[in-house]
Order: sequence, then structure tokens, then C-alpha cells
Amino acid sequence: MELIPSEVLAHIFSYLRINTSQTRHSSRAMLNKRYLILGGEDANDVAHIEQLLTEKGLEIEVWNPKYMESIPTTEQLSKYGAVLIFNDCYVFQENTTEVGDLLAHYLEQGHGVVQMLFTMNSTCTAGIPTGRYLAEKFCPLEYMEQKTVTKDKQDIGIVKQIPDHFLLVGVDRFVQPADASCVPATCIQDGIGELGSVVATFDNVYKTVAVACRELQGMNKGRVCALNFYPISSACSSEWAQENAWLKETNGAELMANALLYCAIKTNRN
Repeated sequence: MELIPSEVLAHIFSYLRINTSQTRHSSRAMLNKRYLILGGEDANDVAHIEQLLTEKGLEIEVWNPKYMESIPTTEQLSKYGAVLIFNDCYVFQENTTEVGDLLAHYLEQGHGVVQMLFTMNSTCTAGIPTGRYLAEKFCPLEYMEQKTVTKDKQDIGIVKQIPDHFLLVGVDRFVQPADASCVPATCIQDGIGELGSVVATFDNVYKTVAVACRELQGMNKGRVCALNFYPISSACSSEWAQENAWLKETNGAELMANALLYCAIKTNRN
């Protein structure tokens, strides 16, 4: 039997202490999962994200369409409990419809998707999932043109809207520099009300959604988490990261790991 990493166990037990109703989940089935990073473009960025998540005890694999020259098949994707998608605008190219259809089908099979920048930036038309994923409103946030999250040139933190949510376990601080980008989005609507839950907002003039999630309706349907920031930290070696990435001494890696675990939990609910 495959051993469960101690970091992951600690995270789950911490959450169960503050929300005992979640004990109905099957921990063994949930945790024996691999997770996929789908997207990127810059190999150094992808390697940095992989390292951040591996250090949190997750088994991570990478599928970078720029170098793989394709997107995964449904069968290939089904090996993973959850997928993190991100890009720097151009990675999906002519495959945006295929990526969106793939993710929609994957979620309907009971898996989970963590969506990050710039896959929600409406101006990056070659880098956002379209197809069924967009048409049927799987993402909890509206696609919009990205903006700077600045607040009087000060660094930007987050305000917890659901403090005891699984996504925020171990997240004491999350800070981005004043010039970081986000999508100034609200939760997507279906004509009746919001389809997602706002877990945290940025402490900026827009009160922009920072973390949101959506649970699909129906038996064995999956979850989508939207993290409204680019996944690399200021510890990444690129010049862009030094000025624009979330601060390495804060809890961005915890947010990403939490989101992958949270999406995978739903897939194995008893």
C-alpha cells in the first residue's frame, strides 16, 4: 500500500479538527492520487510550481502543451485526482475548444480542476479554456480583462470570507506586490444566483475575488476552484517573478495544495 505523505495527513487532520462534518470523506481513496499541472509555457515557471507542490507532499506530474505538442486525452487525464491549469496567455493556441471540452468531461467524471491566471483573462484568447467549459459556466468566475490589484502602491493581502474553509487551512498570510495582476471578476451567474462561493477577496480597491469554488450538481460531479493569481512565487528565478509574483514568505503554495486536495476530496465522497 502506498504511504500517505505526512504533510498531507497533517493538513487533512487540521481541517477535520475545525470541521468534523467532513469525516464522511474517504481519506485513503482521496489521498492516493496524482495531480497534474496542465499548461505553462515557460519551463522554469512550471518546474518552480511543481517544486512548490511537491514540498507540500503532493505527487505532481506536468503536461506542458508547448513541449508536448498536444493536450491529454480523456483517458490520460482520468489518472489524476485533480488538475491545475494556468498559462501565460498563449499555451493552448488553437486547442482552446478542445481543452474546454476535455475539462468539462473530466469534471463530469467526478474529478477536480484548479484554475489560475491567466486562464481567466478574456484578452488571452489563445490561453483560456473555451468549448463546453466556458459555454456551460464551469468556472466559478467570469472571464474578464486582467488588471493590476494595486492599493495605493502597497502590497495586497487577502480577506477571508469563509475563514474555516478547507482552502484556507494553513493560510495565515497571502500577499502579492502592488503591481501584481488579477481578473476583477465576480462569481458567475445563472439567472437565479451565483454559481460559486467566494472564499476570500483581495484587500484592494476593487475587493476582487481572490479564491472561489464551485461544486457541480449531481452524483459524482467534481469541483472547480478559481485562484485569481499567477502560481509562481517571488522565489522563482525570473525577473518577472521578482516584481509581480506572490511573496515567497507567504502561503501561496498552501492555497494551491489545498485547492488540489479539496477538488480531489469530492471525487471520493462516500
